[in-house]
Amino acid sequence: MEEFLRENAIAVILVPIGVFLVIQSYAARAASKKSGRYISGVPVFGGIFIFAGFLFSQYKILCLLCLVDYGVWGIVYGIIADNYRRIKFKGICRKNGFTKEVKNEKKKISLRYNGEEIEWLKFAANVMFDSRKIKAAYAVCMNEEGEMFLVLDRKKIGCKTEILPFENGKREIEGIKYGEESVSIVIRIEEITA
Repeated sequence: MEEFLRENAIAVILVPIGVFLVIQSYAARAASKKSGRYISGVPVFGGIFIFAGFLFSQYKILCLLCLVDYGVWGIVYGIIADNYRRIKFKGICRKNGFTKEVKNEKKKISLRYNGEEIEWLKFAANVMFDSRKIKAAYAVCMNEEGEMFLVLDRKKIGCKTEILPFENGKREIEGIKYGEESVSIVIRIEEITA
């Protein structure tokens, strides 16, 4: 027993901490669903502790138990989904002739809900923005003739990326997820005011 503890001391310390954090994350997730409000767990950290604990033990294959933590899967999914979306966007740009990259430090792309600005970014044509406020990724694109279009990815499974006319620097979009609601959002180009 003494030899086992000496060879696996790090695992004996880190793995129980990791298991506790994984259990706490799942409990917080269940409590969030039950109460209807968000309760934060600590996803990923439990998986990291489990991985590190078994990595320094003689049972290295058990490092795979870190996959029990849903946060580990979330990171993998996030990286794959983000890269897939960017590759898809570049293909759409190439296919539709959106090659003219234009930046303007004096203008911004503004997202408005009920007339109130909820998010804005400095204007850059043909650059994909992943919104932090609405459930969508979007880009204002410009072709060689200077015509503007809005490329919109609603981040829904089975939903195709939309290419919409962007006339007069403004476009209203219906059915966008904002919080828990499905709302109408206006995306427009505006001058930056000091």
